[in-house]
Amino acid sequence: MYRYAVSIGCDIEQFDKDVRVHASKVLHHVQDDAQDAEVMDLNSTPTFFVNGKRHKGPWDAASLIRALEGQHA
Repeated sequence: MYRYAVSIGCDIEQFDKDVRVHASKVLHHVQDDAQDAEVMDLNSTPTFFVNGKRHKGPWDAASLIRALEGQHA
């Protein structure tokens, strides 16, 4: 992450300060999201929901359009 920050021209001292200040807050959010995903049995990305139901079919555009259209029938 630091190498990328340097490669795009970030002020590395400010970047380091920001990481130290915000790391625990960000970690908490990531852990919370991971726990939510585990509870909902979401183990891959992307995961699509159509009207609150998990779409378990293919993820190509045509399949997703059919799933959306099927919800309006």
